[in-house]
Amino acid sequence: MCAMLIASKYEEVHKPLLEELADIWMLRYVTGDVVRMEKRILHRLEWSLNLPTTYMFLSRWINIEQPDEETECMIYFFSELALTQHYLIRVCPSRVAASCVYAARCTLKKYPLWTKTLQQCTRYLEPQLLECTQILVDAHSLAPKCMINAVYEKYSLEEYRKVALHAAVELEQLPLPVW
Repeated sequence: MCAMLIASKYEEVHKPLLEELADIWMLRYVTGDVVRMEKRILHRLEWSLNLPTTYMFLSRWINIEQPDEETECMIYFFSELALTQHYLIRVCPSRVAASCVYAARCTLKKYPLWTKTLQQCTRYLEPQLLECTQILVDAHSLAPKCMINAVYEKYSLEEYRKVALHAAVELEQLPLPVW
């Protein structure tokens, strides 16, 4: 019951009150018992209720970098496209997120492709992103012909600035980074 209470507090918009759950407990526990058990569970989990996701990193970096609307849509396009690429399962979410930002900047030709702010914020250098970015760029180029193209169709809509319709970039044709 306490695990369900924790989950509902974490996920639900309107979290249940302890008094509302008293009927489910059939008056076996008092509120203090429930709160103590909730604390024990959370302490055992070391208060870690989820793993970081690509989206969590992107939200933070977008907040710091504050890109224009088209770039932001392109970043989210690549992040959703990344979910369809099984090769990226082995890549840590922070690197996937940084690669999404890099792929978006490359596609839209936002120079410099990798800013000092992004480098400091993500702790990734440009060369560390190239392999993952290549997977994303390849997915973008194949997206129109892919059987599972819901992400492509979604980001081809006006409300997402039709970012999917941009030509997929070829990383080899971009200028080399200046170090």
